[in-house]
Amino acid sequence: MKIYTNEQIEKIIKRKNTIRFVIKCIVSPIVLAIVIINLYLFAQKIKNPNGVVSFMGFKAFAVTSGSMEPELKIGDMIITYHKNKDELVKGDIIAFDQGENIITHRIVDIKEENGIVKYITKGDNNNANDEILVDYSKIEGVSFIKVP
Repeated sequence: MKIYTNEQIEKIIKRKNTIRFVIKCIVSPIVLAIVIINLYLFAQKIKNPNGVVSFMGFKAFAVTSGSMEPELKIGDMIITYHKNKDELVKGDIIAFDQGENIITHRIVDIKEENGIVKYITKGDNNNANDEILVDYSKIEGVSFIKVP
């Protein structure tokens, strides 16, 4: 058993207090930022209960079907961001509003119909293209990050 002098004990206590202070200085702003972001998202949901909440243009969606396997599996989350109409290309994975659901499929073709650009989509794991063409106004975002 080691015996410490009063000076050694004071140094140990001072070092531990310094470490605690540094940790508080790092963790406190992170926690504060998380709280502010959550309050912002909560306010958005109260303001528009049927809409999709976003933060700085980013939106999060959960994958609920196997239509995009193996790229996206059931339970994966995707973070999307906004792209302008002329920036969308074949191969982009988009999340789009289809009635009560948000669908996440890949753009397989782009066509113009009566001067309006429409997107033909398909799930990677599906045999056929989606029956309904997607209008740009229905697109919630383009896949940016996948979180398994």
